[in-house]
Amino acid sequence: MVRLNLMEPPPEETPRKKPSEEEVPVPEEPKTDSSDFLEEMESLSHGTSEIEPPPVAEEPPIEPQPAFAASATEESTTSDEESEYTFESTFPKKKLFVVLGIFIGLVVSAILIYLLVISGGGEKTASPSQATTKPVTQKTATQANQRNLMLQSRYAAIQARNQFYVQTIATIFHLQVRGVDPVLLVSTPDRLTISLKGDSRDQIAQFRIRFKQQMPGVPLELEGSGFYNEGGQQKILVDFSLPIQANVGGAGASITIPRSMAQVQSQFQQFAQNNGLRLTYFKTGKQAREGLFQATNFYAHLSGTKSRLLQFLQQTAQQLPALRFQKIELGTQNFRSGRNVRLMARITGAILLPGL
Repeated sequence: MVRLNLMEPPPEETPRKKPSEEEVPVPEEPKTDSSDFLEEMESLSHGTSEIEPPPVAEEPPIEPQPAFAASATEESTTSDEESEYTFESTFPKKKLFVVLGIFIGLVVSAILIYLLVISGGGEKTASPSQATTKPVTQKTATQANQRNLMLQSRYAAIQARNQFYVQTIATIFHLQVRGVDPVLLVSTPDRLTISLKGDSRDQIAQFRIRFKQQMPGVPLELEGSGFYNEGGQQKILVDFSLPIQANVGGAGASITIPRSMAQVQSQFQQFAQNNGLRLTYFKTGKQAREGLFQATNFYAHLSGTKSRLLQFLQQTAQQLPALRFQKIELGTQNFRSGRNVRLMARITGAILLPGL
């Protein structure tokens, strides 16, 4: 009787190897179930001497892979599938390049438009500054015009004042009274003093009457009188004074405003030369600020006939308003009298130029 070891599994057939494949470990056959065990016992009971192992189904060869490689492969596959799903499937590279191109194009277009607006629209952007500059320019021009009008008014007042002085002097010199001659005349800003030489008091009284006729309303006040000898004859010397009205209106004509001291001095010398006068002295002195003007004192000495000196003073008062008469002294040497006698003129005044 043959003893069988039912606890050992039947021998397994080793599958044939393919020439191109490596040896693959075959997993162990799982143990048989209880039904298979009963069938084997029944066959033994019938006297079967040999038991053939049950046929084992051939399994396809399995390529050997390390455990860590399989897990890495599964993880990489999973990560690739996730990455492809999360990035490339939702945002492909071509679409990304298109979006980037559109964004870059918009940025470049915005820069170009900005540059074109700045360069091409320079006139438009300059208009606000022009709008702010224009009122400033108009304001400056208005101020300049107002200042020019004020200068014109002041020069006109100086011109009228000088003309009044010269007119008073000329009126006194033109009074013709036999035996009476003006020998000294001193004009100051507020008063004019006259020294008259005569043969008698009656002749002096006649002169006073003629003066009131020529200048009505102007008081001729007696300052003093005395006698002196001239060529063995007794003469009377009388001093009168009269106030000068400084509140005279300005002239209406436009006045040329001088710009330099040299210009005024040159015109003064030219007027003296044109009237045949001898300019023996001209000097400037101190300077001072007077409102809109820079005033410079001057002193001048001239000599010539009475008629030529009066013409010079009238021309200067009319055409040179920048020169203001402060004091005019007209007199003869040693109180001489006569139609062709030469007079000495000493003029003190100020030259007024527009201040800065």
